[in-house]
Amino acid sequence: MAETLAASRCPRCRRLVVPPARLCPDHPVRMEAAGVAPLGEVVSFTTLHSPPRGSARRCTSPSSSWRVEPASSATVTRPRG
Repeated sequence: MAETLAASRCPRCRRLVVPPARLCPDHPVRMEAAGVAPLGEVVSFTTLHSPPRGSARRCTSPSSSWRVEPASSATVTRPRG
């Protein structure tokens, strides 16, 4: 098991993003590399089954040669410390 997960932190608002992002989602500031412990509690989860137009990716599903892969996102609280 990994000791840390790759992440990025905004130097302006301190928002932490996993997986790492180049720019802060809230404003155009370059993110700094960070790492977080792979522990936490999922408090919200969603799967987008109909991604925005143009975001379909090739899938290796035997039932179809082209298929939209669902995109998932979660909000996680993690222990302080």
